[in-house]
Amino acid sequence: MKFVVLAILTLAMSVSSFGETEKKEEPKGFKLPPTYSLVGLSWYGEDTEAQVGSGIGFRLRGFGFQFNDKFGVEGFLDIAAKLDTSTLSDVSDVEVSGEIVELKTKRNNYASIVGTYTHQISERWALISKAGYSRYSKKFHLFFEGDQVFPRRLVKDSGFDSVVSFGLLRRIGSDPDGKPEKYFKRAAELSLTKFFGEAGAMSINLRLRGI
Repeated sequence: MKFVVLAILTLAMSVSSFGETEKKEEPKGFKLPPTYSLVGLSWYGEDTEAQVGSGIGFRLRGFGFQFNDKFGVEGFLDIAAKLDTSTLSDVSDVEVSGEIVELKTKRNNYASIVGTYTHQISERWALISKAGYSRYSKKFHLFFEGDQVFPRRLVKDSGFDSVVSFGLLRRIGSDPDGKPEKYFKRAAELSLTKFFGEAGAMSINLRLRGI
C-alpha cells in the first residue's frame, strides 16, 4: 500500500514538473514596436527644374515605428505645390515644338521611407533627423495646336532618389499616469526636408504625429 501511494505521489510530482517546464518554455508571440501616425503641411519654393511651384503642399497620413528612444522608421506620402507653367516652353528636358499651345503640370508626389534618429534635449523637446529613399512621380499635359486627333498628351516621369530631413520635436500631452509619453509618440514637428535628384525639391514642414 505504501508503495502504491509513493508511486502516485511520484507520478503527480512528475506531471506537475512537466507542466511547469512546458509553461516556461512556451514561446512568446511577436510584438510590434510602438507606432504613431503622421499628417501635416509643407511650404515649397518654386523650382522649375524639379517641376514644383511655390506654395502649400501636403503630407498625407503616414506611419512610424519607434524601436527605442533614438531609432525608428517612417513611411509617408508628400504632395508638392503645383507649378504654374503657362508661360514655359520646356519642362524636365522634354522637347516641344512651336506647335505647343499650353503646358499644364500636376502636383509632384514623393513616397518615402526613412530611418529616424531622435536626440532628446529636454523633457518636451528633441532633435530629429531622417534619411532614406523616395520614389518621385511627376506628370504634365502638353496641348498642341492643329492636332485634331491628339490635342493633349500626358507626359510622365518617375524614379528613386534620396531624401534627408532635420528638425525639432515638441512633445504634446502626457500619458494617463501624468508622466510624459516615452518615444515622443504625440508631438509637433518643425523640419526642413530635401529631396534629391531630377525631381528634387525642398520644403519647410509642420507635422503632427500621434494625433
